[in-house]
Amino acid sequence: MAVLASVVFAIALISGQLGIWGLGIAGSGGPERYVRGKTDLIATLTGALMIRTGDGSVLYDLTAQHDYQQRALAPYINLDPEITLPYLHPPFESLLVALLMDLPYPVIFGLWTLLELAALAASLWILATVLPGDRTVRWTMTALACAYYPVHAMLWLGQSSSLLLLGLCGAYAALKHRHDTWAGLALALLAITANFINIGPSTSQRITLPQAEFGSVSMKTAVSRNSRYLSFCSCWCNDAGNP
Repeated sequence: MAVLASVVFAIALISGQLGIWGLGIAGSGGPERYVRGKTDLIATLTGALMIRTGDGSVLYDLTAQHDYQQRALAPYINLDPEITLPYLHPPFESLLVALLMDLPYPVIFGLWTLLELAALAASLWILATVLPGDRTVRWTMTALACAYYPVHAMLWLGQSSSLLLLGLCGAYAALKHRHDTWAGLALALLAITANFINIGPSTSQRITLPQAEFGSVSMKTAVSRNSRYLSFCSCWCNDAGNP
């Protein structure tokens, strides 16, 4: 009965959030304006547009990013000359999205959201499989995870946090079962979506990161961006391990 109640709760919550999401899209002026003006995905779309048009060599040039972001926002939004939502990730994200740039931006956003949902579902499945606790506890914690506000905010904004979460959960499960190769592959997700760090004003106006620091920065960024998810997982472990 508890499992059924958890499932009903999760479905009702997701349905309610989808309704709120739809109202937000309508209130912003439609899907096109929503994706361009209300989501973080516009930074990735900016990078993808640069790569698709052959300017990938200046992907981390802030001046070039501003110009291309204005192109990505047009004709719906005029970008302030002093404002840019910079693309901070390694090029992998933009390379992937560049393949989809012939599609309308709302379609790209929808596909990206499906990818994030799949990564989130896989993360929850891994946690439910490897963490202690009986079946009722695992279903209840999964339902609570679906109710966690940062999860909904991540989806609304088109962020990539669930890919990082999947990398951390996958690495944890692989190491627990002593599968070192799979742990390494899971941790690769952290490098794919980690943020570059140095973005202050400079003479070159480029986003830079010393190559030797990339691995440690990737891990630190992933843990930092997923601290809320990790705290939730910690509570899961503690609660599941207690009688």
